[in-house]
Amino acid sequence: MTYNQQQVIYSFSIAANAAGSKKFSNLQAMQDWALSIEEKILTDSTIQGLIGSDWATVWGPIVYAKNTSGASVIADNAMGCYYSPSQNLFIIPIAATNPISSYDWMSEDFAVHTQVEWSSVSPGAPANSGKISGATQTGILTLLNLLKDNNGNTLIQALSSYISSNNIKGAKVAVAGHSLAGALSPCFALYLYENRSQWDPSNSQHMAAYPTAGPTPGDSDFASYYQGLITANGIEYASLYNSLDVVPLAWQSTDIETIPNIYDASNKPVDTPNDEFMGILASVLAINAMALPPAISVLGTQVLPTSVNNYTQISTGRSKLSGTFNGTTQTKAMLAGSAIANALPPKLQTNYGKSLTNLIAFALQAAYQHTFAYYQDIPKGWFNPAYTSLLNIGAFYKEYQNLLVANPPSQSEAINQTSAVIHKFTGLNVGNIDEEALSRAAEQAQS
Repeated sequence: MTYNQQQVIYSFSIAANAAGSKKFSNLQAMQDWALSIEEKILTDSTIQGLIGSDWATVWGPIVYAKNTSGASVIADNAMGCYYSPSQNLFIIPIAATNPISSYDWMSEDFAVHTQVEWSSVSPGAPANSGKISGATQTGILTLLNLLKDNNGNTLIQALSSYISSNNIKGAKVAVAGHSLAGALSPCFALYLYENRSQWDPSNSQHMAAYPTAGPTPGDSDFASYYQGLITANGIEYASLYNSLDVVPLAWQSTDIETIPNIYDASNKPVDTPNDEFMGILASVLAINAMALPPAISVLGTQVLPTSVNNYTQISTGRSKLSGTFNGTTQTKAMLAGSAIANALPPKLQTNYGKSLTNLIAFALQAAYQHTFAYYQDIPKGWFNPAYTSLLNIGAFYKEYQNLLVANPPSQSEAINQTSAVIHKFTGLNVGNIDEEALSRAAEQAQS
């Protein structure tokens, strides 16, 4: 089976995250391993049968770490650039949030209470092009300026040299990324489009953005500006998201308010997690995104200014994928929630045990729907049907994982990404609920 162009692009997008969920002894060790594993991916015969065999590395992949002075180093950003002559296609994949990177979470994901003019980031942008979040600005400037190869070249410098040296014309340049990179990739593609003279003086290449599971990067003016370019065929845009994924619901206020009830129709047998806690969590997210300021005294009366951040998704070219609720994940949450709730003091167990189980159920389901649902095929289990990955790249992901397992970094510590996310936001360790426990639960359910 040979993949179509979108499947090829999404495959590169997922592979950009190879260094995620790992701790390395130093930055050079992390960079060396990222380069070596990418070479193995591109030369693997099974993967070549899916994506093609003539891919050349233009630049990277380059990994970036904000902090390199600690006992271990983790990847905060990563990006590469690849070209296939037979497909006349460049792919620029950008890594998603590294689940164990506090810098990613705090600086590039959640720092959306401030906004900046897009024209202050992109010299080629018009003055009326709207605003992006401070988080997206941080990520874009990092990708543009701080990721450099061993020769000191940024991606744009390397891309310019490659196009000129090989006299490439009429190629598609597709920027792709998942989650955090689902917000960064459209902006990076836009930057390349607006500043074409930096890398494509012949003005012959075609820009495209293929984000998945991305939160909105900017305000309504930015969305309108971007949509105008899509409609005018300036930028090809194909954005996909899972209907059961909470991340694409950030940061547009009308989407955030739907988060507490996203699993209403399917969250069984545990009660729907739309309790007070989930409502409070969604409210905190909304306050962060809207940047509601403190009350201002006007003639002795406390009032709120009417001007707040107005995040708006880029809707043109955006498509919803129909997600499937994961029953095995739900069962795992029930086991973890029950075990933890039963260990609480009696009054806490009575008053909050159910809410705690709901929180764990929501968090585990959300983690699955934002990650594996997109790219991993899952066989039929005790509590769920067989799943085909939403991006239909399960064959690539399986072989990619085989390569990661067979070629671990010599000096690193691998961490389960789902457990890392849950632990970061709840303080709970749910990584020890194994398949044997699930089997016992299934037998009890059938008896």
